[in-house]
Amino acid sequence: MEGWVKLHRKLLEATIFQNPNLLKFWIWCLLKASHKEHKERVGLQEITLHSGQFVFGRNKAALELDMTPSTVYKYLKIMEKEQLITIESNNKFSVVSIVKWEFYQSEDKNCDSKVTANVATKKQQSDSKVTPKEQQSNTNKNEKNVKNEKKDILCKADANALFERLWKAYPNKRGKGQVSDAKKKKIAEIGEEEMQRAMARYIEELEQQTWKKTQNGSTFFNSGYIDYLDENYEKPAVIAQKPKNNQFHNFEERDYDYDELEKQLFKRQIGG
Repeated sequence: MEGWVKLHRKLLEATIFQNPNLLKFWIWCLLKASHKEHKERVGLQEITLHSGQFVFGRNKAALELDMTPSTVYKYLKIMEKEQLITIESNNKFSVVSIVKWEFYQSEDKNCDSKVTANVATKKQQSDSKVTPKEQQSNTNKNEKNVKNEKKDILCKADANALFERLWKAYPNKRGKGQVSDAKKKKIAEIGEEEMQRAMARYIEELEQQTWKKTQNGSTFFNSGYIDYLDENYEKPAVIAQKPKNNQFHNFEERDYDYDELEKQLFKRQIGG
């Protein structure tokens, strides 16, 4: 495995920094995570891993970390509880996602020095050809571009973090890798509160209409939520259930005066 990862100074303030084994496990997770999207085969299944994700198996991890499988699993759950990772599991393997990977590990956009260097280079090339007034105008534009690039990075990180929270609350966790960054950004623009309401409406509808099958997570977060947004949602009318037919016949039931019937029966018995 090639390449490198970044460690933010905030790690010094984290609780895992106080435990050498936890710190070792966290750094191992960072080193195992993918830097770019790629396909990987696990057994007979081919899966797509996005940046910040890796396939986890506790036995293999135990060998690489020189720990017991039970210890590895315990540390994994601690990382999940600390909201450093999310875990998507099936009966064969788990896919671990590093939370805010793009924000802390981006090679192109999350490096202020690169952005600043590019701005400075362009500025130097143009300084000799413009007036002082134009130079000030260009400087303002360049500073604005730097701020916009940083804003884009934060937006992407926030969108990913929001998506992880919504995904964790959704009942059918299938197809997570099929939700693109563009879709996550769209969800972030809608806002967490409205998305929570849309999800609650959909789940309530499923409870009322039990014959419906829950959409895969990928289907719901790509487009399925749209009908349940505030401006689009129409609460379905409650359909009154028809009374079931009598199990002995299909004739309409009648009301009888049982006291009168009993008198008639008694007279017949006396007359007989």
